[in-house]
Amino acid sequence: WDITKQDGLHYLFGPGEKGLVKFSKKNRIPNLEISYGFGYCYKREVCENIKFPDKNWQEDVEFATQVVRKYNSFGIMDNLGLSVHFIHLFNTSRSFPQFIIPELIVNRFFQSKIINEYVKIGRKI
Repeated sequence: WDITKQDGLHYLFGPGEKGLVKFSKKNRIPNLEISYGFGYCYKREVCENIKFPDKNWQEDVEFATQVVRKYNSFGIMDNLGLSVHFIHLFNTSRSFPQFIIPELIVNRFFQSKIINEYVKIGRKI
């Protein structure tokens, strides 16, 4: 999912839902580039001065927005990395990737043994 490019057709994955969605200037996800992801790090000072909100929805957006307002922050674009997103029964977020890695080549990029174990655990829940 290239979060810097929101316009156009995207897949939609969430708990109990699959489909397609078309984004445009009218229905973009605000602050997506500073809040959606899983590769953030902050200095201790930031975490001591800005508390992560105690809520179950968009807490990362609120936190990241405050960080950007108060501190000189930046991101590094990863154009080489790939990730696997597991959508499970307890997900609270949705994913909107533009691309899906075909199952036939997943093994080339990821350790299928680990993925298969995770999927088995998810099916038992």
